[in-house]
Amino acid sequence: MKSLRQAVSGVVTLLLLATACDGSVDVDGQGGGLTGSGGNGPSTTGVGGSGGQGGQLPPECLGDTGGDPTLGVTFTLTNPGDTPLYLREECHLRYDILGCADGYTQRLPVHPPCAIACSAEPSQDCISCIPCLMAAEELPPRGQLTRVWKGQLHRTDTNAAGCFCVDTSTAPAARYRLRVPVYATAADAEEDVSPRWVSVDFELPTLDGPIAIPLTP
Repeated sequence: MKSLRQAVSGVVTLLLLATACDGSVDVDGQGGGLTGSGGNGPSTTGVGGSGGQGGQLPPECLGDTGGDPTLGVTFTLTNPGDTPLYLREECHLRYDILGCADGYTQRLPVHPPCAIACSAEPSQDCISCIPCLMAAEELPPRGQLTRVWKGQLHRTDTNAAGCFCVDTSTAPAARYRLRVPVYATAADAEEDVSPRWVSVDFELPTLDGPIAIPLTP
């Protein structure tokens, strides 16, 4: 099942679900109650405009590749087991990216929200967004799913017309952490019940091909 998102012009109503340096994968089974800070628009996932990546990076957060961060990183989520696994869809496949600069404590706004660009000329009406469907994405045995992060951050704000908008910037080349919630059943994924978290540390950019992340315990 896939998510649904559609933007149309109209009344001011915005419903929104915004929301490896060593290649090591950690399957911790812990909950993922991480929250962002600084967002101005409505969000049910709490990832408005997390900070912590600006300014001088600590030495331990600097990457070794020295490449252009817009080259991005490709994640290949795999299920090497014999039973299906389930991921959560909420406008996008649910995963979190955290930065080294703040000790991997806040989710970064890596998923673009349904909003106009803050740099765009303000219009008379704000856009209205249809809410996303909560759905489960099945990952069958021996299956895989690929996602790409191009190093973009999407921080929310309000433009001169008072409309919800987004500023897109490029994250610095540095060390980051990916966290993916994995569920035992489709119902658990749809209701966000008992996720088992899998995490992997990586560098932006990653130049030596996709990062394979097995999601089995």
